Amino acid sequence: MKKLYTIILVSTFMLATSFIVPGSNDINDIQLRTVQCYPNPATSFVNFEFAANTEKQNYTLAIYSFIGNKISESAVTTSKIIITLENYQRGLYVFQLKNKANQIIESGKFQVVK
Repeated sequence: MKKLYTIILVSTFMLATSFIVPGSNDINDIQLRTVQCYPNPATSFVNFEFAANTEKQNYTLAIYSFIGNKISESAVTTSKIIITLENYQRGLYVFQLKNKANQIIESGKFQVVK
């Protein structure tokens, strides 16, 4: 019964763009991390705000075109990163927050309209 309860929580948290620590079997093991991306759609810049203490985790933020080409990658050293979009074409982009083992912690998408 405990595992069924955890599975229900996983789907609830996944809808909130958060993640569950792999192998978590207990409600107390759930850890949430959040990346906020705005404005979306964006025209000249996009902001990425990270949860508290994310900059101490050795994370990187990678941005890909919708067809999978890596556009940029930068270390998360502050609680906010601003990306200027002057070299970005109109379209959809995917971002991934990765840890030092290159595992995806969280991902999302944003749109550039020009």
